[in-house]
Amino acid sequence: MRASEVALNALNELVNSCAGPEICNHLYAYEDSTLLLEWHDAFSDPIHVAGTVSPKVIAAFCAALGVGPAKPPAQRSA
Repeated sequence: MRASEVALNALNELVNSCAGPEICNHLYAYEDSTLLLEWHDAFSDPIHVAGTVSPKVIAAFCAALGVGPAKPPAQRSA
């Protein structure tokens, strides 16, 4: 679904009236065909944000949710 104002308001209503597992188990957000975030086991596991998303955007997103960003995962050595 597109993240329109109507869709986000409907999602907000669901989040505030239903248990997390009743809404979704996995959530993915894309801009065009680029994956921006993925949330496996939604509402219980952390949200993973693509490295292409700027720290400023992540900070604003976290502020809107009322949470702080987690430490980025350690880079794997090749």
